[in-house]
Amino acid sequence: MRGLRLSGANQTDKKGGSVMGQDWSTKEMQQAIHENSKAHGWWDDPRQLPEIIALCHSELSEALEEFRAGMPVIYEVGNKPEGVVVELADCVIRILDFVEYLGYDLGIVTGK
Repeated sequence: MRGLRLSGANQTDKKGGSVMGQDWSTKEMQQAIHENSKAHGWWDDPRQLPEIIALCHSELSEALEEFRAGMPVIYEVGNKPEGVVVELADCVIRILDFVEYLGYDLGIVTGK
């Protein structure tokens, strides 16, 4: 089965090459996201499920605020993407990061 698709000019692989348009399995995405989080100090202190759920709730609330404000689904402020899609992606990123921290492969559940 094909994995999730990443795209974007700022994404690079472990060797510094572009991953734009590359198909990744869910497990590969989990690993890349978790490695990035660790590299930025996110996991210097252990995180627990209640904190992750609260952070996901926060991202979903931000998506709802964007929707209620009548903002486009995705737009840019400066060079930074904003909008419902961005907030939903942030929630997915937090979930994939935590699942990798726990040592599981979400792809087993999703079939990806």
